[in-house]
Amino acid sequence: IPYEKVETRILKAQHKTEEFKKINPLGQVPVLQDGEHYFRESHAILKYLHSTRNCPDHWYPSDPIKRARVDELLDWHHCFLRQGAGNTVFKTLFGPKIGMKFSEGEIEWHKTILSYSLHMLDSKFLGNHKFLLSDELTIADLSIFCELTSLGFLSMDFSEYPNIKTWYSAIDSIEEVSKVCKPVKKFIKMFNDQLK
Repeated sequence: IPYEKVETRILKAQHKTEEFKKINPLGQVPVLQDGEHYFRESHAILKYLHSTRNCPDHWYPSDPIKRARVDELLDWHHCFLRQGAGNTVFKTLFGPKIGMKFSEGEIEWHKTILSYSLHMLDSKFLGNHKFLLSDELTIADLSIFCELTSLGFLSMDFSEYPNIKTWYSAIDSIEEVSKVCKPVKKFIKMFNDQLK
């Protein structure tokens, strides 16, 4: 899908400016602009792109049962994995960089959710197919893959989770995914190198 990327520097709080809040009043990324319309939240953006562009059906199947399975994973992602991964990364690394403080108990709670989520992903959702639901990618695979990529900030290698490791490597080896993730991984490496 052709697009124009506009970077928003979160560590410089560009997402909290009045100009950005005209696009997304919540001051969050990502945001998709399509003509005069703005869309927020990654899952809504993925679903919108699938329904408005000529995308293969496997990404977000038209079959109601298959689509519901994708939606289950997307909801699980935001309810569990995001609560563990996103909050652990933010509260241990980024929040303190901008002066925010969190209790050890709060951080440990998110780490527990992360551990539980990774265990569930590895033992309940992966291992039966090449990808989460079949041998073809869905938007749920992409969404969860991106969340796991952020765990690079914590230097996680998934060695405890063989199904995640195999699945992650399969997606990471896709040329288009690798190209899109290259700047993210470069930033993660730069960030981690500064912590050493």
